[in-house]
Amino acid sequence: MLRNQETQAAVVLYCLLMLLFITMATLNPTAYIWLTYEDLLGEWSQVFLFLAALLLSLVLAVRRKKYSPFFTLLTLACLYVVGEEISWGQRLLNLNTPVFFQQHNLQQETNLHNFITGPFDTALKQAIEIVLASALITFSTLYAHPISDRLPVLGGMKRWVPPPPGYLWPYFCTAALFELRIFRFNEAELAEILIAAGLVFYTFHHLFKQEHTLATRPRRKALAAVFAFAVVGAMVTTGLCYNTPRLHEEMNARIDNGMSKFADRYGRYGQWQHSRHLYMKLLEKRPNSVVLLQRLAYAEKKLGHDFQATQALTEAIRLDMRRYSREPGDIAVNLSLAKSFIILGNEERQSFHLQQALDYGLRRVRLEPANANALYWLGRAYLSSGDTDKAVEQFQQATLLDPTVYRFQRALHEARLKDRSA
Repeated sequence: MLRNQETQAAVVLYCLLMLLFITMATLNPTAYIWLTYEDLLGEWSQVFLFLAALLLSLVLAVRRKKYSPFFTLLTLACLYVVGEEISWGQRLLNLNTPVFFQQHNLQQETNLHNFITGPFDTALKQAIEIVLASALITFSTLYAHPISDRLPVLGGMKRWVPPPPGYLWPYFCTAALFELRIFRFNEAELAEILIAAGLVFYTFHHLFKQEHTLATRPRRKALAAVFAFAVVGAMVTTGLCYNTPRLHEEMNARIDNGMSKFADRYGRYGQWQHSRHLYMKLLEKRPNSVVLLQRLAYAEKKLGHDFQATQALTEAIRLDMRRYSREPGDIAVNLSLAKSFIILGNEERQSFHLQQALDYGLRRVRLEPANANALYWLGRAYLSSGDTDKAVEQFQQATLLDPTVYRFQRALHEARLKDRSA
């Protein structure tokens, strides 16, 4: 009876989670950002679910002598994940990132996993994702099936690691798929929620597997209480953080950054109406952002709104020309004007400003060959001109001179990707 109720609860929760995320991703992009972005509802849900799994594992480590070593390790693993998710309290306690972490951590945060994985695709990161996905699938399917008892390695492992109940395979298999980031829509955050929820069901199942002291109804209530704890905890913590003056500005900046990224992602999937919606929301806060005006214009063109696209580009060019009149040698302004003119279809003006960006970039690097910022902007000029080899060379030098600057690393990564796909 209990097993059936556990199965039903797991299936219902899985369906609700998938329905929620698919609905938000397709109909409400702003809500999707709140569900999948750092320091918001999704991440805090992970924290509280892993915390619940930690507590259940700790009880199992004490009660289940046969599997005590495994559940002790699982407790420590959950503790590590909780700590890493919140960067060991760095943002909450307003702690500065140590110099070593600034230089070597890919996100300049006080955590360990970003030493080897971060915002860039690397061979190591992809290998870790494949290994993790394979382990999740094997654990929830083959290892959970009685047929694995006949396999020497897996059968022997069951003396130390209890198999999961069969109904958890949708959680771990879907998480495996999302960990591979096939859709590139921040679905790795949903993968972590699914893994955490799966571990809660897994530990709850083994905690009460041979218990006869609790009636069915209290067990059902206990399971509901665990997930209510995670949901309420995530909502309350997100709300408290958002209403804390010190964190409020940071979180708003993170949400805006998420909107910008997701607007680009929606564009990749041809959902230009969502891109347009997000760019317009961002422009309400930053009406003089040339970059946002250019991106809005591109989305409008894709939607067939030529008049609105021209309006946005005209405003972008007006804002840039004000800066250009004061600093005609500003490489960033020349590159921005070149971008606006190419979207507008004016190749002559585009070529003029690209050439100016290159000329001024080369002149500045000759004057300041050890200036990382000068090398970066020359690389940007080469990249806009289509010379990815020279762009990579400039970005490499900039990164070597100042390895702590994220935009140098990001530019180098993007240029290498562009060079490979050329």
